[in-house]
Amino acid sequence: MSTIKTPLNVSEVATITRRHPNRVRNAANSGALKGLPRPSGGRHQFTEAAVQEWIDGGSPEMPPVRIRLASNKKAAS
Repeated sequence: MSTIKTPLNVSEVATITRRHPNRVRNAANSGALKGLPRPSGGRHQFTEAAVQEWIDGGSPEMPPVRIRLASNKKAAS
């Protein structure tokens, strides 16, 4: 029988990770920390797995930047 775990809020994640709540909130807003879907104006909620993934990634405020390589377009002559 599986147990249903209660989602974690910003304050709980901040306590677990020893990060300021603003850092957790900024990470959630930027997409670096994946949260559960929330209604407009609702509070952030996170699964333990998402928090662990964020910690394993160094708990960044911003998601990693993907660098686009310039395509090799030939100049029109």
